[in-house]
Formats: sequence, structure tokens, C-alpha cells
Amino acid sequence: MRVGLAMSAFFEALGARVSRHHHAQPGAPNSFQADLGQAEECHSLVAEVVRERGPLSMLIHNASIFSATPIESCRPKDWDRFLKINLASTRALTDAFLVQLTGPGALLFVIDSFVEHGLPHHAPYATAKTAQLGLMEALVKEHGPRLRVNAVSPGLILFPPDYSAVKKQRLINKVPLGMGAPQDICEAAKFLLANRYCNGICLPVNGGL
Repeated sequence: MRVGLAMSAFFEALGARVSRHHHAQPGAPNSFQADLGQAEECHSLVAEVVRERGPLSMLIHNASIFSATPIESCRPKDWDRFLKINLASTRALTDAFLVQLTGPGALLFVIDSFVEHGLPHHAPYATAKTAQLGLMEALVKEHGPRLRVNAVSPGLILFPPDYSAVKKQRLINKVPLGMGAPQDICEAAKFLLANRYCNGICLPVNGGL
């Protein structure tokens, strides 16, 4: 199960009123469609959720695209695609979330521990994910105490479908605790969203990467 689906099921099991996003094909119940590469659709997504299910008090930004893009062969459109979906959508969803917020709120960004430790051949992806941390720090200073913003930084949780068995094992061997699981990210997300004094934290959940 993907991390986003795992988190939505996890929080639903805890009694939360969860709304999900899907890009094209309908997903689980209470799932809303939007192209997060378009800022206006990010705003429409939040407005639709609020209209149908009521105001939001928390938002987890987990959506991203990931593929190898060696920097010497990156075209402008590659940069635009990654920055729109992996970074600009974070800002647009945050803006829309703040507009509808009626009380204390919490945001959680899902980063990537491999980005923090260096991720060759993925410059646009790494740039966008790193910039999310800068956005987190700015939001913390500009919108506290009304809004808390934290990030969770997963390590080796799931593999892209095109990774070979040899490549997977080589990556696992680099991590002292080996392979993690979506449940590990869920537990970290629960802690950051629930603790009223956690703010501006990027929590690595990476097995010692």
C-alpha cells in the first residue's frame, strides 16, 4: 500500500474524518479529483472538500512525482513539471487551507530522507522537496500560533516499480535498520500532528540512513 493510502486508512481507523485526493482514477471513498499541477485546481479541491465534508483542521501534503532526471539532460519542462507538482502545489494547497481555517490548524509535509543525504540523478525532485522545508520554516514564523507546520522525512519505505532486485538489495544494505514500512510513517505523522508543541520539525524516519 502506498504511503498516502496507508496514512488515510490509519487516521480513519483512529476516528478522523478523512478526505483524500486522487489525480485521475477514483480511489477510496471520500476521494476528490484534482490536477495538483494547476494552482486553481488546488484551490478548487479544498473548496469542494469543505463544501461537501466541512472545514479542515489538518492537511497532509504527500503527493509528488518521482523519476530519474540526470541534471545534464534536464529540460525546462522537466523542471517545471517537478516544481509545479512537488512544490507549487504545496503552496497552493496551503493558501487554500488557510483561507478556510476557522481555528487552530496543522500542516504536515512529506519530504524524503534521501534528498537530505544527497540524491544523484534527481535534481528537480530534490530541489522541490528541499524547498518544501524552506516553506515550512516560513509558515511557522508567519502563521504561528494559529498554524503548526511540520514534516516527516521517510527513508526506504517503498521502491519504484522499475527497480531491480539487485538495486533494491543494495539500497537495503545501506540502511542500518533495513527496510521500513508505511506504518512507520503513519506513527510519525500521528505524533507530529497531535503534539501541540511540535512546530517547524522535520522528523527523519529512515532507519539510520
